[in-house]
Amino acid sequence: MCIRDSPRPTVLKIDVEGAEYDVLRGFETALESCRAIFCEVHERYVDSDPIVDLLTNNGYSVKLLRTRSRETQLVARK
Repeated sequence: MCIRDSPRPTVLKIDVEGAEYDVLRGFETALESCRAIFCEVHERYVDSDPIVDLLTNNGYSVKLLRTRSRETQLVARK
């Protein structure tokens, strides 16, 4: 989404069924303005390490909250 002169988001919620890393990489320039990111990661299919690395390299502290259903809720904050 690109709207000229629109403010950048300060909070992101992502649930893209396995494409989390690609979405965050494509959004990397806007990560500067985001204070918090909430993301569902299906670790059964996706390795969360590259996602965590990308976010920590952009100044976020990251927590992974694992659920019984093999889904992981990723919470990243600046």
